[in-house]
Amino acid sequence: MSTNYYARFGICEKCGRYDEIHLGKLSTGWKFLFRWNSNQYADIYSFAKFINRRDVKIYDENEEKIEPERLLNLIGKSQSLKSHHSELDGYYLKDIKGYEFMVEDFN
Repeated sequence: MSTNYYARFGICEKCGRYDEIHLGKLSTGWKFLFRWNSNQYADIYSFAKFINRRDVKIYDENEEKIEPERLLNLIGKSQSLKSHHSELDGYYLKDIKGYEFMVEDFN
């Protein structure tokens, strides 16, 4: 089982329009796999800052709103699980703290 997470921002209060980016995916037994979004974040620190912005709302693929603290907690707990390194070698970046970022689109 896996769940994708998305950030919505730039939400228009009048028409409901918003921008959305894929944050990443959490799969049972695996580390959280981040989607590389260098315009918004480049590591876990700037990721945490981004998702905690007042104008950013996080949703899972089932449209359930997720609080930033909850997502960061899930990500932290997944860090001891299986790495994507052997499965995705050459397709992802890995920052200095071992968080895995996928450069290509995925879901």
